[in-house]
Formats: sequence, C-alpha cells, structure tokens
Amino acid sequence: MAGGAGQAAFVESHRAELERVVLELHLEHAAMEVVEAGGELRATGQPEVRWWFTSRIGRLEAAVREAIEAEDLRRSLVLPPNVFGPKPTTDAADFYPAGVPIVNYLTAPFYLFDAMDTMDKIHRPSLVPVTRAAVRIVESTAGVSPSQMRAGTVAT
Repeated sequence: MAGGAGQAAFVESHRAELERVVLELHLEHAAMEVVEAGGELRATGQPEVRWWFTSRIGRLEAAVREAIEAEDLRRSLVLPPNVFGPKPTTDAADFYPAGVPIVNYLTAPFYLFDAMDTMDKIHRPSLVPVTRAAVRIVESTAGVSPSQMRAGTVAT
C-alpha cells in the first residue's frame, strides 16, 4: 500500500489492456463503527458509513443503487470517484484516471491505519450482503462492451 505503488505500476504497464475492461470492482475494509462514549471507545454494532465510489455512468450508478437497495445496505453513499480529489481514496484509485469504469467500495473509520484496527473491528454482518451486492453489480455488466459502458449506452 505504500503510496499505491503496486496498482499504479500495474495500471501503467497494462494501459493498452485497460481499454478492454468493462468494470474494475474493488472491495475493501468493511468496518465496524466505533464511537467515543464517556471517555471510552466502543463499537456500536453498526457498519461504518459505506462509500461506493462509482464512475459517473448512469447505468453503473443505477446498478450500484439497485444492489445497495436489494441487499439492504443502509448507511451507503454512492459517490463520484473524484469527490475528494482527482481519484478515489481507495487501493484501486489509479484505474479511474486511466479511464476504466470503476466501483470501489470502502469504509473509512477514524481508526484506519491505527493499531486499534484489528480483526474484531470487521463488521461481519456486512460481508455477505456486500458480496452479494458486488455480484449484482458484476451481473449488471453482462453483454456490455467496454465502449458501451464508457458511453453509458445499453447493449443491443
């Protein structure tokens, strides 16, 4: 993860192949919400707010929204990839400026990259529905060519 060197190198060395990619889907960090109460930190049992960085392609945004609703993934936000800067704050960020349509899932708790970021902070009830949502999103690309996805057109 040191500056995303691995994924940046992959994107750079496979740039020609990326034109054939319909969607780059990336899932990371299904975190538990932790809050301060009475001077102590405690898990709420809720998921941390879910960020779904999604390319501004109508059909893709609709597929993400439908998957979130179908899997009852409350506390989800569908965000443009560049909401915080030129690329999303994910481990797959460099695919977006390379022109690849993306859906990058992330929760960003305050304890991310801290020693308290331990396995008990995984929001386990999210794992299956987030996975099912990812499957729905991938299935929504069936029959869609890379050019159709980028253009936001429907397969015929």
